[in-house]
Amino acid sequence: MITINNEPKAYTPIFLGTTQHSIRLSLEILIMVGMELNDEIIETYNVTVSAIALEQLPHIGNEIAITEIAGNELTGFKAKMRKSDKQLTNTDLVQTV
Repeated sequence: MITINNEPKAYTPIFLGTTQHSIRLSLEILIMVGMELNDEIIETYNVTVSAIALEQLPHIGNEIAITEIAGNELTGFKAKMRKSDKQLTNTDLVQTV
């Protein structure tokens, strides 16, 4: 489930590749995202996403953790990412000797 311009849709966002091949000073990259429904891509969006929130690019065709897309064709679309489930704990920092 994803929200596109405040309207919930039953789409699954799929990573289709990068549109911009360099990172701007703002650490945002432009990627292409396909909206999949019943194993069929219904529509595509070129969205700007934070490189920090994205962490690393997924493989082409894999699901991407986008929860919301807002914007329009003239000003561009921006995507919000789902928060990572990974939490750094103190036990991750402890090394055994």
